[in-house]
Amino acid sequence: MKRIFASGIFISLVCQITFAGDFPRVDADLKTYDDTVAAKNTTFNRTPADPSSKDWVKSKLSHMVDVDQYMRTYSDIPFQHSYNYDETVYFRQQFGPRWFRIDQGNTDDLKTLLLTYN
Repeated sequence: MKRIFASGIFISLVCQITFAGDFPRVDADLKTYDDTVAAKNTTFNRTPADPSSKDWVKSKLSHMVDVDQYMRTYSDIPFQHSYNYDETVYFRQQFGPRWFRIDQGNTDDLKTLLLTYN
């Protein structure tokens, strides 16, 4: 079992090394995504965090939904931009961790808010 798992990690690493930089179109789309999310976060973060303020909490929840929905819509980029198979695989490998960070961050933030208002 360990051997299969280790082989899977090796294959994954080889694929990431092989794919890195080979898909400029995908890299440009990922940069657009990263830049847009960063801009959304910068705009939201201009307001000081105040979890005790219901207005701030509403704003926070709205921001979380906005970024979440942008992320979920952006996952259709391979289809919208007619990526070939290799581009799609590369996109999924690169986009997956971004998806996880948004979902995990939102989950953590909701848990914190629930502790405040429980």
